[in-house]
Amino acid sequence: MEIKRRTPFLARQNLSELLDNAFKMMGHTWRTSLLLSLMLLLPLSALMGWAVARLLAGLAAGPQFAGGGAQALGLLFLRFALGFSAFLLLLQFAGLFVYVAASTHVAAAAGGRTLEFGEIVRIAGSRHYGRCLLQYLVQIAMSAGIMAAALLFVTPALAFSLVRQAHIAGAVAGTIGAVFLGAVAVIWLAVLLRFAPQAVVFDGEPVFGSLQHSARLVRGSWWRLFGISILVGIIFSFAAGLISLPFTGAALLPLLSRLIGSILGGSSEPFQLPGLLRGSAAWIAAAVAGGAFIQSALQAFFLPGFFGQFYIDLKVRRGELAVPQRRAERGAPGGRRGR
Repeated sequence: MEIKRRTPFLARQNLSELLDNAFKMMGHTWRTSLLLSLMLLLPLSALMGWAVARLLAGLAAGPQFAGGGAQALGLLFLRFALGFSAFLLLLQFAGLFVYVAASTHVAAAAGGRTLEFGEIVRIAGSRHYGRCLLQYLVQIAMSAGIMAAALLFVTPALAFSLVRQAHIAGAVAGTIGAVFLGAVAVIWLAVLLRFAPQAVVFDGEPVFGSLQHSARLVRGSWWRLFGISILVGIIFSFAAGLISLPFTGAALLPLLSRLIGSILGGSSEPFQLPGLLRGSAAWIAAAVAGGAFIQSALQAFFLPGFFGQFYIDLKVRRGELAVPQRRAERGAPGGRRGR
């Protein structure tokens, strides 16, 4: 990590200090997060809303489960699943780039350096994003491998029990237990490798070196990181819900008004799917797009600063980063005194 001058961010921190410094860091990085969110996350969120709008418009046209209607309905859902999944995947990749770029800005601000927006984007794109994307895919592959191994371990016993119609309850319980243990292992791995992106951005580690560096930093502090991550996740989800509620509520208001009006008027026509969706598809799609954008944008604003500060805290605790000497310490006996 390149340090040009001492800043208050380069210190050992407790939870309240982590949160306080994360919000202070947002004062440095908000412009980067905002511009990239508008440039990348907003269009992809709008495309997700467009996919939902096309699905609802197709349902409002009223294909039925008779004759060729069932096949048409199946094709409609297949096109929606493919399109929505593609846009969601692109949103994840774009969100990772925004996270990497904001983390690049966090590393510069923590080290007392000033970077312009164009330079941040260039550094993130040319140096960091490729390695962070590869480590992201490696972590997904490792998690999928753990769950697959857990299922393969109990599948023969479950299949044997179903064929022989014996000990089915025990086989099902064993399958549930294996899935639970696999999920625990995936969570353990995710926490252990939580700081792999920071190892790339802050210290220039390669893909597998960043995974090893994160595991070494977290080892011995796993429960602290897990507990703080859960707490911050709850606080963040609650705050994101409060912020997005006015927008999603306003978008869904026409649908709710139709439902309430039909209940009060005793009419059943609005409860028929085509009639209900015909007047509300655009509003539902807007709520989906707005909710996706607000959630991903808030992550881009807050999470890079918080976990960047947490990474610095762990490095200080491990003795890998010198704690900046305070003015009072420099004037204390045994320290360097100014003239």
